[in-house]
Amino acid sequence: AVLEGLAGYLATPQVTAADLRELRTLDARMQAAAKAFDVPTFFKANAAFHEVFVRRATNPRLEKEIGKFRLLMRRLRVFLMKIPGRMTRSAEEHAAIIQAFAARDAQQAETAIRRHITSAEQALRQALEAVRELT
Repeated sequence: AVLEGLAGYLATPQVTAADLRELRTLDARMQAAAKAFDVPTFFKANAAFHEVFVRRATNPRLEKEIGKFRLLMRRLRVFLMKIPGRMTRSAEEHAAIIQAFAARDAQQAETAIRRHITSAEQALRQALEAVRELT
């Protein structure tokens, strides 16, 4: 959560109107995928969404570390998106991130991104705990 939050903070002053359009387009794609429970489409759009601001942070080392972590967590993120309601919640959280970027509020962008990542972590923990209880 900390690394992506930092990326959002650094990216905020660099986010362009084209970036905002792309984020909104990706968010709409994720909302439609969530309604259709289309995990592959959601997953692809979600990755692209995060890449927009990580790339815009213009910090190659930070981008590399986030990329390594995302690769490590890839299978768990796919599992996470299959949890009922998680895709919809994720798309809602993305709206808060877009709003912060549009307002040029770096602190709010960082906070929204951290909340988003933390929310996903909590959902994953709960799902894994439920699986553990079944075994």
